[in-house]
Amino acid sequence: MRDTWPSFTSLLVANLVLVLGGSAHGSRSTLPPGCLQAQIQLLGACGLPFGGRRFSWLLCNPVVSNLICWIADVLVQPRAIEAIGFRKSWIEQQVRQFIRLPILHGEEEDSSNESKKESQHDGGVSSRVCRQVLIVGAGYDTLALRLANESRRLRYRSSAKKKQNHDDGPMFWEVDHPNTGRVKERGMHRLPK
Repeated sequence: MRDTWPSFTSLLVANLVLVLGGSAHGSRSTLPPGCLQAQIQLLGACGLPFGGRRFSWLLCNPVVSNLICWIADVLVQPRAIEAIGFRKSWIEQQVRQFIRLPILHGEEEDSSNESKKESQHDGGVSSRVCRQVLIVGAGYDTLALRLANESRRLRYRSSAKKKQNHDDGPMFWEVDHPNTGRVKERGMHRLPK
């Protein structure tokens, strides 16, 4: 990697998430909820040559994504691209348990689970409170962005109902190559709040 360029590997993994979103291997279900849409938005906001809306649409297209998955199965390793989705889901599940956020099983949760979510979030068996999460080699991953936003929304809703103030949740730190970090930070500032 050149010192002045962002990481090609980070961009490759981020674009493979888009491929998973269009694949017919059931790969969309391997991605954490909200991951695909957040990845599309972040790559578009970063202004990368292979991250705009048209390129995202192309990679999410079922014909293109199935072809890419087939090529990877033959040339690299069977289900290699799907492994990225499983890895992302497993890591997200571990982080959610650590910071005590509910584990989502779909793009949207219904309101009947609201009290269950709050009891999982507010009253855990352990009194451990997570204040910081460090993501090493973050690249263009959207985990910190998605969980920080979700944590704020849950805490705001919970404090409004109980008339109590809560802290803003854990602080997320991402570490990566400086140029990749600069491009991602620029893209994050361009995202709608």
